[in-house]
Amino acid sequence: MGGWRGRSVILFILGMAIATGVRAEAPTVEHVYPAGLTRGSTNVVTIAGKFEPWPPKVWLSCTGVVFTAETNKGKFRVETKADAPAGAHWLRVFNADGASLPRIFVIAAGAQVLEAEPNDHFTNAQPVAPLPMTVNGRLDKSGDVDSFAVTLAAGQWLDARLDAYTLASKMDALLRLVTPDGVQQTWNHDFDTLDPRLLWQAPSNGSYVVQVMGFKHPADAEVRLTGGDGCVYRLHLAVGSERPDVFGGKGDATEQEPNNSVTNAMTVALPASIRGLIGGAEDEDCFAFEVKKGESIEVSVDAASAGSALDALLRITDATGKELARNDDASGSRDPRLEWKAPTNGTFCVVVGNLLHSGGTNHYYRLSLQRLAPDLKASLAANFITVTAGDTNEVKFTVTRLRGFERKLKARLKGLPDGLRAEPVDVSEKSGDNTLKLIVAADAKVTQVPLRLVITDVESGEERVASFGLSSSSEDNGVPGGYTKLLVESVGQLWLTVKAKPAVK
Repeated sequence: MGGWRGRSVILFILGMAIATGVRAEAPTVEHVYPAGLTRGSTNVVTIAGKFEPWPPKVWLSCTGVVFTAETNKGKFRVETKADAPAGAHWLRVFNADGASLPRIFVIAAGAQVLEAEPNDHFTNAQPVAPLPMTVNGRLDKSGDVDSFAVTLAAGQWLDARLDAYTLASKMDALLRLVTPDGVQQTWNHDFDTLDPRLLWQAPSNGSYVVQVMGFKHPADAEVRLTGGDGCVYRLHLAVGSERPDVFGGKGDATEQEPNNSVTNAMTVALPASIRGLIGGAEDEDCFAFEVKKGESIEVSVDAASAGSALDALLRITDATGKELARNDDASGSRDPRLEWKAPTNGTFCVVVGNLLHSGGTNHYYRLSLQRLAPDLKASLAANFITVTAGDTNEVKFTVTRLRGFERKLKARLKGLPDGLRAEPVDVSEKSGDNTLKLIVAADAKVTQVPLRLVITDVESGEERVASFGLSSSSEDNGVPGGYTKLLVESVGQLWLTVKAKPAVK
């Protein structure tokens, strides 16, 4: 998605609703606070938006969580069972006219606490202990700063990371670490995304203060600290005796020097995951691999996304060093990625370098190589459909065949309520748009349910659920908009609203 739709996920989906003339009276959700709860707990959650009439109902894309509306509008008593699945899930609020766009809500296995005001200065920081701990917070007003005190031993590493942008929050956050008397130790604005992360080793025993603040997202002409109902976040605090592994992977190989040319390239077998370092201004790391003609290979580098100073340049060459492909920044990322098809049998090289011709101990990366098989992508044209008893409607979807995928496919809807029928259809033999006809009986009951559109490989029986992507990106005079990365980036449910046939006047 791009253009005006990328300015925000919310504007995109609301724009669709206005353009199609449906869901005018469906609920809208602006934010959820707190944005997550610990499983096995009961809490009050505020959902801000428009709900007429009150109360609406709440649906969550997992089991074990019950929302009960309270008397006060926007307030819900939420019970999470001990076996509720941990992770980020989609939440919708719905009534007889339709459902809101999905919003992210997290069920956590670890300990959590709510931010407690006043904590807007390092001198009145909210103590957080024991660690690890997650703080559910919100910058309540313009200029707000939230402060949290942690105790560290000499040599311990603090790992402080924030989820805000990845929650589709309305701020571009930053983290700052200061002493109890306000002396700055370190800070970070962007790490993997516009969300910050601090990795810092304490020089001595003591108390330190982690501060959360942020700027408006998308940005405007005013450069000042922001705040408001939509500026929700989840701050994760942890300590350890070793520097946190920013890649989080196990079993990675380590780059072996010298490997700065195709003549001394480090040989790897696919699939491979290698950790390396660009040590100097002209350093390049070469890795040799063998493939057969026609094989498709995916090569990617994680560097900027892991807090590295490396602006990675990725190249593929033949055994003589002749360049065959290159990439600097993949779509939606500051790191490179290549999908490449081998022209012949033989040995080829992947070369990792720095576009800025610099290096050092903070220019680390992880290189990943893997073969890619023929595959498909299935996407929904919308994340909801509203129908009326007695009508016939269409569900539109797109199937993209990748790398020569040619198998016969069928599409069908799962979860249809009584009174609705949709015959399975053959999917087009070429990549493109498809349509499935939905027939609603005249006596179909008014209802709200999530459906799944399933694509089945006729030969193998393998099923793939079509999804609606909610991440997006755009620029307005160079100002980023949208959310290129979310904790959950697509929704696999097509929300169905069945309305009664209008009475004849």
